[in-house]
Amino acid sequence: VIIIDGLDKVERRPLDDGASNTHDRLFIDRSRQLCSLGVHTVFTVPISLYYSTRAAQLEQALGEFNRPIPMIRLHEREDPEVSPESPGMQALVEILKRRCDSADVTLADVFDSDATRDLLCQMTGGHPRHLLAYVQAACSYLDELPITRAAVDQAVRDYANSLLRQIPDEYWQPLQRFSTPQTDFPTDEAHQEMLFHLHVFEYMNHAPWYEVNPVLRTLEKFNAS
Repeated sequence: VIIIDGLDKVERRPLDDGASNTHDRLFIDRSRQLCSLGVHTVFTVPISLYYSTRAAQLEQALGEFNRPIPMIRLHEREDPEVSPESPGMQALVEILKRRCDSADVTLADVFDSDATRDLLCQMTGGHPRHLLAYVQAACSYLDELPITRAAVDQAVRDYANSLLRQIPDEYWQPLQRFSTPQTDFPTDEAHQEMLFHLHVFEYMNHAPWYEVNPVLRTLEKFNAS
């Protein structure tokens, strides 16, 4: 088995022919090459490609074994309250615990309180990569452990500011719709970009649902849209 990871991070850019982009070219137009290896192969594919007009071609090209990997669900669709006892929050805490175990420290050593730890988990929206990125970013503001609430707030603020610079003006109003969970997701190019750049997260609970990256809620521009 060969696992080719990281292809989900390939930037979606238009190509010189004007008729395709980097996602279409790699995963659909070049699918024969991707599938020609004489072994079992696992690829990571940008989630936005599943919401493009060529999604059906993607399934035909790569086969029926397509498995979207959603965010870890921190709350139920019908109940926006995030409880520290929810299965999703416990899963994120377990990820942190295992990293701490490998470093021969405890969660109590790493965080100044459970509340600080839970805030960091909640602000990830259930995205494991963001979980570890926030830990690393918070540590950069400290000379020693534990991670404080102020350090977590600064790590989140840094990411929020990067989103503020990154998101086009015309996206803010459509993003406001996802301040509450939505069960349908438009397939136009702008919404594909929102998924790819993690402005909106996809969750699974029998039927999929979509919600804004929680960090956007900390921005005045989002709340004023």
